[in-house]
Amino acid sequence: MNDNANPVHPFIRTVELNIGLLASEHAVTREPFAPIQPAVARLAVRDRLHFPALGAFETRVERCSNEPTLVVRVRLPAEFVERGILDEIVRGLAESLEQDCIAVYHADGERAGTGELIGPRAAAWGAFNADFFTRFEPAD
Repeated sequence: MNDNANPVHPFIRTVELNIGLLASEHAVTREPFAPIQPAVARLAVRDRLHFPALGAFETRVERCSNEPTLVVRVRLPAEFVERGILDEIVRGLAESLEQDCIAVYHADGERAGTGELIGPRAAAWGAFNADFFTRFEPAD
């Protein structure tokens, strides 16, 4: 996939997410640092961000740094990015999964190649750092 909007589907964007699978130290309903089942996180993302007609809802679990991470690639309507709807949805995901934040990477469109941290405690984590982001590529 290139870093520009797809000319055949200019109203579709591809985003990737990295979601930690340990509850935050600030968790309320789970024990801090308790494991989150990958299936639970995957269903939460699917329920909020899967648009079957647009295709591309892929997930896998990676061991990143010191915690397992759900790596997600999803296609969604461009207006979700442009109008801030994606930010609201990801913030809600972070809250429901008791994460400080979720890392989001824009694979195409006007924001191609950029990322951000979204969640209730994103500011405490600083700016998005691509060196710590696991891009979605098929596992070997």
